[in-house]
Amino acid sequence: MGFPAQKKMNQLNTLKYVEVQDVYVLLSIMHPPKKIVITDSSRFWNIDVLVALGRTGIQEIEIRNNKYYTSEDGIVYTKDKKKLLKCPSERTGHIVIPDGVQEIGRRAFANSKVESITFPDSMRKIGYEAFVHCIKLNQIDFGSGINEIGKTAFEWCSALTVMKLPQQIKKICEYAFKNCINLKKVILNDGLKMIDCGAFDTHSSNMESVKLPKSLKYFRPDNFDTAKSIILDEIPKRVFAKQLVEDCTLSGVEALNRMAGSSIHATKLEIAGKTVYLPCVVSDKKAMTNLLMHPERYGESYALGVDSCWIHRAREVFDSEEGKELKKQWGVPDEYIGIGHCVLGYRDCEYPTAKPRKEGFVIHV
Repeated sequence: MGFPAQKKMNQLNTLKYVEVQDVYVLLSIMHPPKKIVITDSSRFWNIDVLVALGRTGIQEIEIRNNKYYTSEDGIVYTKDKKKLLKCPSERTGHIVIPDGVQEIGRRAFANSKVESITFPDSMRKIGYEAFVHCIKLNQIDFGSGINEIGKTAFEWCSALTVMKLPQQIKKICEYAFKNCINLKKVILNDGLKMIDCGAFDTHSSNMESVKLPKSLKYFRPDNFDTAKSIILDEIPKRVFAKQLVEDCTLSGVEALNRMAGSSIHATKLEIAGKTVYLPCVVSDKKAMTNLLMHPERYGESYALGVDSCWIHRAREVFDSEEGKELKKQWGVPDEYIGIGHCVLGYRDCEYPTAKPRKEGFVIHV
């Protein structure tokens, strides 16, 4: 015979419906029922509870008499209904989020089976990993209120094929649509200011040409690396160096490929009628070694006939009082951290050869 507590847990694991007064009992249920009713009125839940509520098998969550949380249509919200906290993983079909909700919480829809979603105009923020691994999600109506899409918000939403962003969105955070492998068409809104690191690193093999809006202020070349081309009507300030764009030609990238080992994938960039190629992916060890060990010889500047020197001391410089004052004068936000200085120019001598390494200073393993 087992212990009474163990028998109780075994019974809970076989139920189709369960009502719990202590919400932390859910952490002990191996196979949760389709519907959970929570009458715990005294506790503020930690992230473990929200993770437990998102486990496979749960279709509906009902909350009664809790001063911190409430539920509607089987979905969990904060008491004021301004933040959606958790949608059960087994929910399917179309979800309409009620008006008044302003934020989608961390991993709120993670691994759910929803196919489409409509955000209210009151929505302002989509949080970290909010829809990660929603592999059936194929349609999103963003509404007119969202101005930022959070980090990895829609990563691995592999059923998405078309993404049209509404007018008011200003920022797309890191890896927001990473690994959306079937994304074919992306329509970016005029007014968008920032596409952060890997936001559209989709690995899609069928990505059409993408047109970047004139409003864009920050763009990383690790976005849209599989697109047929990236198109701009003019050279935007502070996104690309204007002189570099005007001077860069296909021959420069061909030289770069030839020196680094013919293993650099480049994205075609069309700016104001000029064609530029941005190196994106180094695909073999030799090319990576050349670029890391000899950036002055195999980097993009060298391919254009420009020499470079890297000085890895920017953090120390901008941590000083003088450096902080310079950041202030240049309008650089305080949270930005200096990494290094890259000096560009033309040498007035023959290219120097590396001095021989001292014995014992380099150990090959």
